[in-house]
Amino acid sequence: MFQASSPEILPEASRAVGGKFDFTLIDGDHTTEGVVRDIAGVLPHLESPAYLLLHDAHNQEVSEGIRTALGDAGNCLTDCGLISTEKTADASTGADWGGLRLLRFSVKE
Repeated sequence: MFQASSPEILPEASRAVGGKFDFTLIDGDHTTEGVVRDIAGVLPHLESPAYLLLHDAHNQEVSEGIRTALGDAGNCLTDCGLISTEKTADASTGADWGGLRLLRFSVKE
């Protein structure tokens, strides 16, 4: 296990496993900027094809970060959609939580 921030630790983790990843789980800081940073940061460390699973996809900021990342045509991502749909609303903040969203990374040749 590695204890460090993502995406800074990814080069070390990739070296430790002997190559690129074909699956990643992103459960970040739940800000739009953080989601965009985490997705962009992991792309250079992915096989083609690979899958990214994002936690708390119902959260408004997470969802916006995913939309932003998908809008970058150069990142080779395809939205596979929500694979779990349970949504939990936080009555005190109005934020939604829950949901797993799957993205596919594939370098177009």
